[in-house]
Amino acid sequence: MYFYQRAAFVVFSGLCMATVNAAPATYNPVGVQQNIAVQTVTDGGWTECYKETFDKNGKSIEEISTACGGTQLMMACRPTGDTNLQLVAQAPKVDVMTDTGEVDMTTTHQANGVSWYFNPNWSWGFAAAGQVVTKSSCDTQNSSGAGSETRMCIHTGGGSLESGYRCGATTLNGRATFERIFYTANAAPTAAKPDPVSSVGVSNVGDQALTVNWTAPSENGSVITKYTVTGVPGGSCVSEVVPPATTPETSCTVTGLTNGTSYKFTVVATNANGDSAPSPESAEAVPSADLTFNGGGASITLAGGVVAVAYSQALQVTGGLPPYTFSVTGELPPGLSLDTASGVVSGTPTTPGTYSFSVMAMDSAVQPTLAEKAVHVAEQTFTIVITAAPVVQIPATPVPALGGLGLMLLSGVVAGSMAVMRRRKSV
Repeated sequence: MYFYQRAAFVVFSGLCMATVNAAPATYNPVGVQQNIAVQTVTDGGWTECYKETFDKNGKSIEEISTACGGTQLMMACRPTGDTNLQLVAQAPKVDVMTDTGEVDMTTTHQANGVSWYFNPNWSWGFAAAGQVVTKSSCDTQNSSGAGSETRMCIHTGGGSLESGYRCGATTLNGRATFERIFYTANAAPTAAKPDPVSSVGVSNVGDQALTVNWTAPSENGSVITKYTVTGVPGGSCVSEVVPPATTPETSCTVTGLTNGTSYKFTVVATNANGDSAPSPESAEAVPSADLTFNGGGASITLAGGVVAVAYSQALQVTGGLPPYTFSVTGELPPGLSLDTASGVVSGTPTTPGTYSFSVMAMDSAVQPTLAEKAVHVAEQTFTIVITAAPVVQIPATPVPALGGLGLMLLSGVVAGSMAVMRRRKSV
């Protein structure tokens, strides 16, 4: 934008020297418009801040800029006193007054569907977007015929407006039959979307499901109507207004997740003006089924053991998120112990009897909102019967029975032995 510095300002007829208090624009045309009622412009939030016929010289561009103090600037032209504007184009003031070069023939600045050009010593005007201009010094392209009707230009020099040059196809050097007019306005307030949700929590992590929680952000003047939760790598839920409530809940449950998979979640708030930016991601959460002991009931009877015989029995669990941690309360059979990492009861029993004890299993899932790992816990009572080692008895060795022949031989031996003994006595 170009501003000339002056020591003093001169009041010219037709030029309001005070800065106009610009209203927000509700009429916001895009591109070059034709035959627009003046009332449409003024009812749409625009205020006239400069008006003169094309035959006038010497109006300071700096004074015009000061008078047209809004953020938006509209250039228009019309037959003098007409209730309709023959041409209208508007854009942010910084675009309308972007310097496109002195003694420059073709350069334009594109904004709001319009090809703008401006230099305080050359010319000031516009053409429809994409149209070629020939700034000599004002645009002389298409002085008649197609394309001529959407071009406006004012001669400039020494930081001021000069007489001429065109309103549409009509060239206006030295002519008071047409007026050049500037209007000012402020940009309409941008419809405010909600602020982003500041943080997201996860709770109730369970079997293929969990709950996402958050705190409502600032709604910025328009009530929040919906929250949308999106998970990575998947999973989503929506919290909407459920009458008689007038605002949606700040939590919702995501289902259909894959157990053992790590998820993170973001939340987007929505009001009548659109969606907020996504929230930061939640901490990781891993859904899993409840933890249970296989064969669970009031009590599980494990395989029995025998005194002095090596024993080993694994306690089986399902669900949760491995690895597991085991702990025991109560009396294990003497000689046996529980491995807290594997859940195996092993050792060599030393004392017969019936033993009952309780084992607690805990998985490794971490509850994001807690410091402990107590997401899934199962407790089960077990019984082991240890029997005494059996007594080993050695049986007596039996005397073999003699058959008939054996008895005859034995009798012969005995008889022979007796005869010998009688002969010895008789000697």
